[in-house]
Amino acid sequence: MQVGSTRAEMILQNAHDGSRAYRIDAGLYRLVCRNGLTVADADFAHVSIRHMDVSADAFAKAAQSVAENTPRMLEAVAKWQEVQLPQATRVEFARRAAGLRWDADQPVMKLLSPEKLLTPVRYGDAATDLWTTFNVVQEHLIRGGDRYMGYTAGMGIRRNRTRPVGGLSEGQKLNKALWSLASEFANN
Repeated sequence: MQVGSTRAEMILQNAHDGSRAYRIDAGLYRLVCRNGLTVADADFAHVSIRHMDVSADAFAKAAQSVAENTPRMLEAVAKWQEVQLPQATRVEFARRAAGLRWDADQPVMKLLSPEKLLTPVRYGDAATDLWTTFNVVQEHLIRGGDRYMGYTAGMGIRRNRTRPVGGLSEGQKLNKALWSLASEFANN
């Protein structure tokens, strides 16, 4: 199932040493930019299976449970594509999204403008709907690479670049928080 260039997927996590449970999350994959999104647990099911309890049947039931949420996820995408955001609201979304990625006292929060996070990476992302805004901001936050100027004591003004999110857990945590933020904007 898919909406436009976005299709549903299941994200499977497993620790090779058995220290974490198998985890299946609902996700979305946007074909245009090949970014993987994990939807918020509060909105859609995720399933954890302890390594001791693993059977093919238990795994199949868990996957089915997550798959049943696919239509609701795609309905949310379609709804967000219909929500047009004024520029001030888009800037507020980007500002709050940056706060999910960085602490308020980090220099990047003062030096990287929310407008930079709204800059489309590709031509097709110039729309002002919530879904496109969400994707543009998410890509900037996850992939990093945004330049900004900063002052370092003793070194003067320096060029800086945001770093990509490094780990799978950090990326999923940020994606889920961004999904929740976008849900909030969709309901206002």
